[in-house]
Amino acid sequence: MNKYTLLLTLFLLQYTCTQAQENIDYNWSKAQYDTISETYQKENEVVILERKIMEYYNDKTTNSFNQLDIFHKKVQVNSDDAISTYNTLYLPASGGNKELVAYKARVITKEGKVRELSNEAVKTAKDEESESEYKYLAFEGVELGSQLEFFFVVRNTANYTGSMYTYQSNVVKQRVEFKLIAPAHLWFAFKTFNEAPEVEKDTNELDFTVYTFLDENVSKLKPEPWGNYRVNLKRILYKIDANIATGKRNLVKFGDASQNVFANTYNNVSKADKKTLAKIIKNAKISASDSEEDKIFKLEHYVKKNIAIVDASMPELYDITKSVGLKYTNSIGMVRIMANAFKELDIPHEIVITCDREEIRFEEDFESYVYLDHYLFYFPNIKKYLDPNSMFYRLGIIPSEYTFNKGLFIKEVTVAGYTTGAGRVKYIEAPGKDNCYDKMIVTTTFSEDLTQNKITLYKEAFGFYATSFQPIFELVDPDQKKELQEALVKFLSENITIDKVEIENDNSESVGRKPLITRAEITSAAFIEKAGAKVLFKVGDLIGPQAELYTEEERKLPVENDYNRSYHRTIIVHIPDGYTVDNLDDINIEKSIKEDDGSVSALFKSSYQKEGNKITVIAEEWYDKIDYPVEKFEDYRAVINAAADFNKVVWVIHR
Repeated sequence: MNKYTLLLTLFLLQYTCTQAQENIDYNWSKAQYDTISETYQKENEVVILERKIMEYYNDKTTNSFNQLDIFHKKVQVNSDDAISTYNTLYLPASGGNKELVAYKARVITKEGKVRELSNEAVKTAKDEESESEYKYLAFEGVELGSQLEFFFVVRNTANYTGSMYTYQSNVVKQRVEFKLIAPAHLWFAFKTFNEAPEVEKDTNELDFTVYTFLDENVSKLKPEPWGNYRVNLKRILYKIDANIATGKRNLVKFGDASQNVFANTYNNVSKADKKTLAKIIKNAKISASDSEEDKIFKLEHYVKKNIAIVDASMPELYDITKSVGLKYTNSIGMVRIMANAFKELDIPHEIVITCDREEIRFEEDFESYVYLDHYLFYFPNIKKYLDPNSMFYRLGIIPSEYTFNKGLFIKEVTVAGYTTGAGRVKYIEAPGKDNCYDKMIVTTTFSEDLTQNKITLYKEAFGFYATSFQPIFELVDPDQKKELQEALVKFLSENITIDKVEIENDNSESVGRKPLITRAEITSAAFIEKAGAKVLFKVGDLIGPQAELYTEEERKLPVENDYNRSYHRTIIVHIPDGYTVDNLDDINIEKSIKEDDGSVSALFKSSYQKEGNKITVIAEEWYDKIDYPVEKFEDYRAVINAAADFNKVVWVIHR
């Protein structure tokens, strides 16, 4: 469903639109083979032109405020990979209020020959999962060095409360043009990111409001490990800001959104709905003696176990009683059910609306509904969050992409007898390292001929390391459950024999409350190699494979972790009688990141203790900060690679 359903009042009531020119007859100029810059001759692909135009206008025939989106691109393909990328060009789908009204495509060879694609080049295919049809253009017989050019014109209901145009990518672009056209009395506001140029208003145009910008020689930016790629691309955020005809300014406000969300969530709750909510509370086995946290958890757990979420927008899915009867609802319906149940239980809570920080940062100083994408609940008494629409999560754990970002917190206020929602932008902190951990104790002995190890494994996982497994156990058949159990052990190595495995807290009711515990007994020859009279023991492999971070290119992106986390590994090795280890000290590794105040924000440290034939290795690794500037990248890489270096430690054992 449209994410703005609960957020928007009809802005058309706030201003009057005059007729604007509807630029459906957009066309391109005469075809020519353009010369690309010498700098880009060796690039696999070069975007010669990328042009985006939005035109807002009032359609008097339908009395609706619409927009035309025009996207025009010309690209030179210098490699087989680039040709493959453009073999299939998907056309924007029509449906609902969206209509593809024009499109063209052509190929220009190095010799200047022009081949314009006809309607026969348009193919139709069907998505096997959704069974929906889509259309695409097939560029066939394209040669290296050819230039492909195409444009689309799409008509849609106007979106003026916040839109984002991201134009930088992993391909160089010689010229990027942006233009926004609106009726003369409607003014827009813009915010640019990552050194994108400022948008300028055309002061020579009197009949329309026109905004433009030009960015030339846009460098490519590649994704990098532990980097937030999309947020660091050049982009523009824009929204309607003022109606000069009516004198109204600051038209897109979080205050309006807060009131609309509150009204659509809590208003129009019928007596039948209240009976339905009372039944939910009873079935969830919530009692007056339960703590507030237990009440919240029981309610969430019951609702998520008994009501599915579907991607649909039928009216009955917003109705509490009807959706509960159907045993399914949509994302907004789930928010209504939970919010009103919390209200019936008299549990203080706030609705939080935020966005995926891997896509966009929530900017407090530029009020836009583009941020208002995902619902959460916040409970101020216990200082915990709940995600109503993430079915595998429970109170206290929300998807990491909705942390380390800001959100609009909406709470109930009553002024002069009128009750509504008041919004305030606040920060959603990422949980600390102790809220997401992986602990393990590995005890190993050697067979008499030193060709195998008998290993006892105890593993305890909590937070994100448990959430991805715990609810799944309830959904799979016995054979699949066995595979999951083995997967929790075979992280050590595929070349092991699992003699016994037991899993505790393998259910959704344990999510966020109890750790996932794995106990296993293993036999394996994977950690031993013979070298003459010596035995090479791969002690570092007993923590499982570790990530490595190596690069020869200059780092461009700052580091951004998904979440804070910690690992604690204890490895107990019983060396056979009469044998010794030459290089015990190889296990001693320490790397850390120190902040300006002297505190440590990330650490890898391993060491050992020897008592007779028993050697105990302790390896501690943790990350308690989400982001680091590029200047700290080498320190971060050193900590990541320290774990990989530990992985490579091999003890030499001999008589």
